[in-house]
Amino acid sequence: PKNADANSPGFKCTYTEFPDHPLRSKREPCGSELLVKVPVTDRYIWRPKM
Repeated sequence: PKNADANSPGFKCTYTEFPDHPLRSKREPCGSELLVKVPVTDRYIWRPKM
């Protein structure tokens, strides 16, 4: 697979459950992967992670 998408990172979740929480660790974004790289014939495509 010689596609440029093969080296791209997946999209990360930016949802913050407690944006005004006094503890900094609780204000961080979720950060979980939203997409997964799926190999097809000669390249990769991005699909939602389910």
